[in-house]
Amino acid sequence: RWCALPLAIAGCAFPGNPDLWSRSDAYNIGQQLLYGGVNDPRTVLTAARAMSVVWSTALCLVVFLWSRSLFGFGGGLLSLGLAAFWPALVAHGPLATSDACGALFFTLATWCLWNLLQEVSPATLALACGSVGLAAIAKHSSVLLAPLALVLLATRLVDGRSLRIRLASIHRDLATPAAKLGLGLALLTATMLAAALCIWIACGCRYRAANPAMGPATFDRFPTLEACTVCAGATGRICQSLGDWRLLPEAWLWGLCQVVARAGSRFAFAMGRLSLTGWWWFFPLCLAIKNTLPALALSAWGVVGWCRAALSAVVRRLPLDATSYGAIPLVATLAVLWPTFLTSHLNIGERHLLPSYPPLMILAGAAWRPTAPAWRRWLVVALVSLHALDVASRWPATLAYFNQIVPRGQEYRWLVDSSLDWGQDLNRLGRWLATHRRAGEPVYLAYFGSATLHSAVKDFVILGIARGTDEKQILQPGLYCVSASILEGVFDRPRGPWCQSFEQAWDRTHSYMAAHAQSPDETTAAALIAAVTADRDELLLRSSSRAVTSHARVVQAFNLLQAARLKAALRARTPDVAIGGSILCFRLSQADIDAAVLGPPAELADQSWFEREGYGTESELARIGNIRLAERDLTGARGLFARMTALYPGDPRAWQGLAEANAALGQRHDAERARREADRLRRLLQRAGGGP
Repeated sequence: RWCALPLAIAGCAFPGNPDLWSRSDAYNIGQQLLYGGVNDPRTVLTAARAMSVVWSTALCLVVFLWSRSLFGFGGGLLSLGLAAFWPALVAHGPLATSDACGALFFTLATWCLWNLLQEVSPATLALACGSVGLAAIAKHSSVLLAPLALVLLATRLVDGRSLRIRLASIHRDLATPAAKLGLGLALLTATMLAAALCIWIACGCRYRAANPAMGPATFDRFPTLEACTVCAGATGRICQSLGDWRLLPEAWLWGLCQVVARAGSRFAFAMGRLSLTGWWWFFPLCLAIKNTLPALALSAWGVVGWCRAALSAVVRRLPLDATSYGAIPLVATLAVLWPTFLTSHLNIGERHLLPSYPPLMILAGAAWRPTAPAWRRWLVVALVSLHALDVASRWPATLAYFNQIVPRGQEYRWLVDSSLDWGQDLNRLGRWLATHRRAGEPVYLAYFGSATLHSAVKDFVILGIARGTDEKQILQPGLYCVSASILEGVFDRPRGPWCQSFEQAWDRTHSYMAAHAQSPDETTAAALIAAVTADRDELLLRSSSRAVTSHARVVQAFNLLQAARLKAALRARTPDVAIGGSILCFRLSQADIDAAVLGPPAELADQSWFEREGYGTESELARIGNIRLAERDLTGARGLFARMTALYPGDPRAWQGLAEANAALGQRHDAERARREADRLRRLLQRAGGGP
């Protein structure tokens, strides 16, 4: 709403398609808003991003003020210098997303809660309630403020300092743990109620997400709140209860459940590996390579300094000094957030670390001491200067920033998606092609992003997709421009490295096209589809939404496999140029194309990544699991159904299959527990009128 404010004031035309609204189809509503022909997309984006910059600027201000309160004006300037040139904040601050906004209010709410637990006054209570309430509607990850608040309260209970009350004529100091516990819980309850109030106001003070005047409406991805809670585990059950009692609005509950449901498994890439459930080391890797080395050194300086002071106080049985005591909420924030990061399956971008960066920026302020030797002060100044120069030298491609640990030009081999490639360089590609494209040279484009390609690039061919449903794509010498996320096979089909099953599918489709390109044979095409499907390769089934015949499906598969084989060869080749670091351009000759498509494969893994990880659609995994049950491969069936419950926790077939496998193996307790979960999900899905 904040980003849309200038658009509303300027009278920007907003899509009014009732069908899109009734299905909450945000993607196509956004496409119409930007590219529907009524609004200028650059004007819309510029206005929205100008509003979004307020959040990142305000976050810099909060960092400065908090650091100054602990380490003086010099420490505040040091932290401000780090914040103003922090790569993630520079990259994501100007984007019309919730990342910088969420980081701002998470940081501000933490500071205000800590101040409230030091002194209860009208000002501290109002600031805490307001900041926590705004955090609740800024981003759903704000729910982590709840455990953080409990950690802060626990700290106050073990600390000997009193809790001051300064309300009107009431002036008291609470010193006993019991008194501080009682008042602390009351204060946290007040902030929680304030958050609920903000959520209700943001949702129009009504429970139902859709305006009743709209008529029947459904959510995108999951048709109802009940269907969404099924897939959100324990969080879903809590949200279901909150919804049944109408304690929070349906829209906010659905949003939280969708975040949790989709976070269980997402396509992730790191250092040449792909995974559905990610790795514990993903975010530590992001921290290590997506931030400047001077900033990491200064942050470590502050964190280690606090730990030494705390350890010294514990050993000597003395209270923390005022500075170390005031930094407790910063360390507590890191202690609450990082276990979440290490166990998260949502390994799709370094931007999720944003709430943990302000504590590092602030703690780094401890490195500045006016009384320190001159060499130490000059060292700090040098580190901050190197930090700023390093980030400024990468402008405007800051989203693709990596520090010196990663060799220049090799960034896409380490991380992709929103850590490198979020579709941000399409306009730069258009400008580059305008000056570097040869006369009549074909351009093949494989783009990762939601922008309309024709808005930036003229006269191009989409790699892997022909104009007609049964038209074979002929690859010609020219420029091949591939987004990094597409090149690494994260969001394209077939996904992952080229492997034996892909090579077999390519041999079959290539042989078919050689014999039947001009004379379609439905019988042979149908047999080919059945053979590939039997090999558990979903390529032909999932890439053929436009196809109407078996021949057309094979042609589409041929085009995609041909493009995938080419991209496998490009992965082993250094790009001629990298546009902003995210779109890689290769100028290929006919010999290059023939070698990549018809020669020995550039890479050939034994298994596809989804075979290695046991990935498949719900129906496919259920089918294979039942086959293993029928064949009495009970251990294999149990492992597969257990994997299915992790990927699709809302599918009762997964739990029913797990129950049957455990029962056959004599694991009666586990079988009964899985059967109860299957029955619960069936009842919920019946109540929801559908399923995930």
